[in-house]
Parts: sequence; C-alpha cells; structure tokens
Amino acid sequence: MNYLAKVLQPNYKILSDKIDKQDFVLDKTGCKIVEIIAPRIEFDMNKAESGYVDFECRQSPRKYCEEENDWYISKELNIKKVNNVTIWTRIADENDEINSNYGYLVYSKGNFSQFSQCLHKLESDRDTRQAIIIYTRPSIHLEYNALNCSDFICTNFQHFFIRNNTLQCVTSMRSNDCIFGSFNDIPWFVYVYNDMYTKLLTTYSDLKKGSMVFVPNSFHAYERHFDLVKQIALEN
Repeated sequence: MNYLAKVLQPNYKILSDKIDKQDFVLDKTGCKIVEIIAPRIEFDMNKAESGYVDFECRQSPRKYCEEENDWYISKELNIKKVNNVTIWTRIADENDEINSNYGYLVYSKGNFSQFSQCLHKLESDRDTRQAIIIYTRPSIHLEYNALNCSDFICTNFQHFFIRNNTLQCVTSMRSNDCIFGSFNDIPWFVYVYNDMYTKLLTTYSDLKKGSMVFVPNSFHAYERHFDLVKQIALEN
C-alpha cells in the first residue's frame, strides 16, 4: 500500500461499514451504491509522486493512465485515441466526441487557456484567489446528452494558492467512483499540480510543494464492487 492509498483507505472503511449496515442509495437504474458526501482528503504533494494509488488488491492501471494522459494532452474531444475503452465509447456522441477530455478543459484555447491564465495570475500576484481551473460549466445541464451523448463532466475545479511559500491546491469533483474513478483521476490531478509547480519555479525559485485537498462530493461504490471495497478496507 503506497502513500496515497494509506490516505484514502479510511474512506473505504467508511464505505465498508455502510455496506454492512445496508446504508444504500439507489442510482437511476435501481443499482445499490454506498456513498460518502464530500469527504475532505488531504495529500502531501511531497509524497504523492506520480499520483498512482496502489492497494494490494487494486492499483492504478499504469498503461491505461499513460494512454489517457496522452489523449488528454492532445486536447482532442474525439475518442479515437481511447476507443478501446468501453466507458468512452458508451458515453460519446454521434460524432465520437465527449465533453470530458480533461486536457482540453485545462489547457486548450477552446476552453479559455485556463492553465495559462492561472499560471499568469499566480506569477503576477502570489496571494491571488483567482487561480482556478473550472472543468465543468453551466451549459453542461443541456450539453451532457446532446447528440445522444451521456457525459456530464465529473470534475468541478482545481484551485491553486501560494501560501507560506508553498503551492496549495483544492480539487473538487461532482462525482467520483472510488473503484474506477479514483485510480485514474488522481494521477491526472497530480499531473496538473506538478505542471503548475514546475512552471512557477521560474518565477519563485524557492517555492515548495504543499498539499492538495481533494473533495469528491459523492465518493461512492457500486454494488458490483462491494467485495473489492471490503478487501481494500481490510488491508494493512
């Protein structure tokens, strides 16, 4: 079990207890889920390394994370680079495009070059509260199912601060599947943090890494993964 897994594990124990108590929520299909509302999970970014989450019984899938990261960095909404992944083919629209290419949302001119905007704000004013990368948008309420798509963006924002000469980050998600989502999403959030930190060193050469506060507003597991949640909760 690596550092990130140790930080996350208490939340799997809470979910395991909910399974035992049959404290279920039903999703739109009638499937049972267990859920924690908005846990505050804090990572020391000096220990987060690549962002991979490794329990003995479940690890971040390196090959897929690398492929997904390459696709994100391409900023292409078309899923041709990941069309071997069922989830993307299932939610894509009639043009094989999705809303949730995180690289597009973070880096592209088409989504207002938010990473560059945040970097500039931090370089111009180290005390700023405006260095926020907004992943989702109000129009998603109408766009998530356009052209037979089914992709309501899961991440809300990443918000950066420089405080006490350390780079801090708050990452908020609307929804996070603790089996499929967390193991893939956290490496991306760490990638963006590390990119911001590295670029800020040009301006602030003595800047230190701080923490990332991760708040998944719905941290949940589906019934088909209950046994795996319980295995994770019991690891030493």
